[in-house]
Amino acid sequence: MNFSFHRLSPLVIVFLFSVFFTCFSVKPVHGQTKNYEKLFYIVDGKNGVESLKKNAGLINTIAPQSYTVHADLTISGFVSSEIKNIARNNKIKIIPLIANAGFSQQIIHNILIAPPEMQDKIINFMINEALKNNYSGWQFDFEHMSYMDREGYSQFVEKTAKAFKEHDLSLSIAAVARINDDVTDFYKNWSGVFDYERLAKALDFISIMTYDDPNSKGPTASMPFVESVYGYLKNKVPSEKLSLGVPFYYWGWSVSPFKRLRSGGTYERLEYLRSYYQTSEGFDLELKVPYLKYSIGKNGYIVWHEDSRSFGSKLDFMKKNNLRGFSAWVLGLENPGIWNVLKKDSTTQIVNKNKTEIQTKIDKMTLEEKVGQMFLAGIFTEDSNTILEKLIVDKKIGSVILMNQNVKNQKVLNITKHLQDVASSTHQPSLLISVDQEGGIVSRITDPDSNLTSEPEIKDSTQAYNVALARGKELYAKGINVNFAPVLEYITNPASFIYYRVFRGSKENVAAYGENMVRGYQDAGIAATVKYFPGHDNTSVDSHKNLPISTIEKRDLPEYMSVFKAVIEKEKPSMVMTAHVLFPKIDTVYPATLSPVFIKILREDYGFDDIIITDDMNMGAITKSFGIEKSAVQAINAGNDILLYVAPVDTINRAYTAVLNAVRDGHISEERIDSSVYRILKLKEKLQLSK
Repeated sequence: MNFSFHRLSPLVIVFLFSVFFTCFSVKPVHGQTKNYEKLFYIVDGKNGVESLKKNAGLINTIAPQSYTVHADLTISGFVSSEIKNIARNNKIKIIPLIANAGFSQQIIHNILIAPPEMQDKIINFMINEALKNNYSGWQFDFEHMSYMDREGYSQFVEKTAKAFKEHDLSLSIAAVARINDDVTDFYKNWSGVFDYERLAKALDFISIMTYDDPNSKGPTASMPFVESVYGYLKNKVPSEKLSLGVPFYYWGWSVSPFKRLRSGGTYERLEYLRSYYQTSEGFDLELKVPYLKYSIGKNGYIVWHEDSRSFGSKLDFMKKNNLRGFSAWVLGLENPGIWNVLKKDSTTQIVNKNKTEIQTKIDKMTLEEKVGQMFLAGIFTEDSNTILEKLIVDKKIGSVILMNQNVKNQKVLNITKHLQDVASSTHQPSLLISVDQEGGIVSRITDPDSNLTSEPEIKDSTQAYNVALARGKELYAKGINVNFAPVLEYITNPASFIYYRVFRGSKENVAAYGENMVRGYQDAGIAATVKYFPGHDNTSVDSHKNLPISTIEKRDLPEYMSVFKAVIEKEKPSMVMTAHVLFPKIDTVYPATLSPVFIKILREDYGFDDIIITDDMNMGAITKSFGIEKSAVQAINAGNDILLYVAPVDTINRAYTAVLNAVRDGHISEERIDSSVYRILKLKEKLQLSK
């Protein structure tokens, strides 16, 4: 079906998308919780077809925009064979749209006043076309109809529905959303034609377009508008015959002068704005719609879009009121996050009576709280403790690292106790409070009683255990529960930037000392962290500044990582910290920190199911090559559980927002988040942080 939006009047453009939609029904489902209809509209284009292929398992019904009635009352159109094949292979119902060409008011009027035999010809065409192509029914997408045709439209719907039933075909229509009975121009040329109560008796169901709010100064479909539309209709149309219209497009506005710029924005366009401009984002809790702000020079703009949160709100409303389902325009425009919402919804319908206490806690957490648990923050500035407090309160940060600035001229126990109190007062899980206390040149706490023995000074396994046990007890007494030690690198070159932080001797010595240090820390109640997996080369550049590149061959990798394997499998440290090192012969794109290949080795080859944490994501090895936002998302998709940032607060906020958006947009699944949060809460429970 070909038409140009630019040829339509402004009024038509405003309401064009809202009346596009019609829906079709199988048997009504009363009081449903899971068997609601998920109807998606589709046009025959690349984006729509690709989305259909990818998400077919979450779709009940598709309604292709395919057939047109012309001025001479003939009908043309078809559904592409590709769409039909995808639907057939996935048992998806097809109900094509049939529309008046150019949304001409005269054409639909002529249909309604046509002689009975001409109407029968139109009806018989639809019946024969449906039977020939195995369509389940049709939906009327007749638009821009006059209220003067109200009686004729109702009669034609009743006549068509009766004929369809004889062939076991369904009929549904699009109905424009209304909130009152005011007789306006909108009523006269759009909504006035619909006798909702009468039509509901004949139709399988009505798809009510709860969007394109004509009075909106922001979103296409705010929740207050959705609620008002339903309030108007709930006593006119049975709930099981109502499908909730859902938009996938957005509205953009200029700030000064304030005016609407477009009504067909796509998720691809939104991604472009995010990548090209400095944006700020928020979520209106009253409207329940997200927004994005950006500027071009002195001109400000705001985009009210649709994401997993706004879609989830509408889905919850649909289920709460036992509606038939939803009708969404249009496949290919959508924010990918909506599929995560549908996947999660279908999963949670299966009641799990054996949920652990941790899983129950996770179910009660907001997405913001869960993402916050995956961030470990450190601040360099003099007011670092104040900033950490704010991050704990505002971003629900679940872990912190104490730097020199945090403990300078202060009693460490007072700091850790205060930070734990901040978390507790905001009803959050207790914090993981970490430190880099390797001994030697990397020692954040240098009290008179601190054991500062370095790894190069370790001479045997007994000493390794005793040093770690004593250091662990000191940290435990100061309220610290995680130490980022020991370093398990096998480095023999004094020129290496990490040489003065590692054990001396053979690989067997390094493994033995590492095993005993891990055991010593964990016997003291401290979570030990082996680092930096899978290791740096002897000649690596300093990853604080640039990305090291290793030439190790794939066949030599097991021997290269052997020290880590020995310690991880024998002592099961609480954490493994990944290295910012690129191994192009193993993963050509991502360094180990961001590489699913290396995380898979830990999980599957080594059987490690505890916490994997990144090295500092603010180091030059990451930020120079991958940027702040993209690296944060990739680190989580690779399989890391905690992202470590010793960085300015703006960097931490940008990374946090990027992860939130990635979950909402479907680039990170919420299941991926939940699995990490489970490991984090499990460690917190193990460490008995409440004590």
